[in-house]
Amino acid sequence: QVEGAYVGRVKRGSPAEKAGLKAGDVIIELSGQPVRNAAALERIVMGLRPGDQVAIIYLRDGRRLQTKLSV
Repeated sequence: QVEGAYVGRVKRGSPAEKAGLKAGDVIIELSGQPVRNAAALERIVMGLRPGDQVAIIYLRDGRRLQTKLSV
């Protein structure tokens, strides 16, 4: 089992959609910090400011992918 935050859905027009995330992805790192679960992801996101651009590492179909997200 993989640690991370499962993406259940992606809102249309959201920063996640613009970054290319899709339902079923598992976020494992955000802004250089490991994401072990949804609570960890929320803590990291709460520390971001509007306009921040951060790297996201996520898993999709067993592949490790990276993108940038603008908050």
